Amino acid sequence: MPQAQIVARSALTNATFRPILGDVTQQAGVAVHPWRIENRLHLSEEELACACVLLDHARHQQFFAASPCRSQFKVGSSVYCGQGRIARGSNAEYGAGPRRAYDEGVHSEEVAIVNALNHHGRDALMEMIGLASDAVTPSTSCGKCRSLLETYGKPDMIIVSVGTDLSATMWKLSELLPTELTSLSRFPAPEIHDEHVQALFAAAERARHVGFVPFSKQSLGGSVAAIAAKGSVFSLPRIDSLAFYGTSSLRATLSAVLLHNPRKLECVLMSSQSGLPTGEDRQLLFEFASLFEQVDTLRVYLHKEGTQSVIATTPSALLPLGFGPHDLDMNLART
Repeated sequence: MPQAQIVARSALTNATFRPILGDVTQQAGVAVHPWRIENRLHLSEEELACACVLLDHARHQQFFAASPCRSQFKVGSSVYCGQGRIARGSNAEYGAGPRRAYDEGVHSEEVAIVNALNHHGRDALMEMIGLASDAVTPSTSCGKCRSLLETYGKPDMIIVSVGTDLSATMWKLSELLPTELTSLSRFPAPEIHDEHVQALFAAAERARHVGFVPFSKQSLGGSVAAIAAKGSVFSLPRIDSLAFYGTSSLRATLSAVLLHNPRKLECVLMSSQSGLPTGEDRQLLFEFASLFEQVDTLRVYLHKEGTQSVIATTPSALLPLGFGPHDLDMNLART
């Protein structure tokens, strides 16, 4: 593939903007910025013009972010739905009383997608999304938002992100949320009858049988995780919530692991109907592995129910270019 070209907005003529977005750039007092875009996907001039306008709208949306309560991290998003249609969103945190946030929030991508569905219909083809955040360099969406974009975006949806230094880059969603099991392999597959692997499966199976999964039984109900650390194996069940606030098996199991204060994790088993963890679990595992500086080395075994095959991968392979502590200038490494 040819080397990516850095394209300055000033290099694009006004004529390239009109066929796609018309006068949308003039809406709501949106300012025009001199973006410098790394055109690593070799987009056409019209597509680059679309990306520039989406980034303008995303930056504008940051002014409406309700994040000072906790993270101090403002994010704006704008999604292009074709035919000159844009939907926008910004993040909001909540959960600890008036104007105070706890550990809950709505991400800007979620708001933008919901607005797109509400204003342009459920059949709107979401082709490209622009992200603007307080990170100095372009940051990516979290795992949960990547799953959301996979649900409602086109298969080749493009994500364009900009940092505070006005530099921007782009990815295909398929690069950030790999779904081909074989492409995730990073280590030789473990022997399925190995006693250590069998201990993981046995713990996971016990958790599977006692899970409270009345609402997700046909989809996520069978998803379980088991973690080996400090010579022991941990696995706790999934807990459903009718209001979609369920606790995944991985989340519960990680809590149990922390109680034993391990210096590192030995390996993780994630078993599900599809063989793939959810975007939210990918995000959680990536952050947790960051604690132990194991995002590239921790062995994660992926298992598809009803099969004897196991894929050995890593947190960084499951969540390429993962959104993590570094995006918020945080160091979570355990001492």
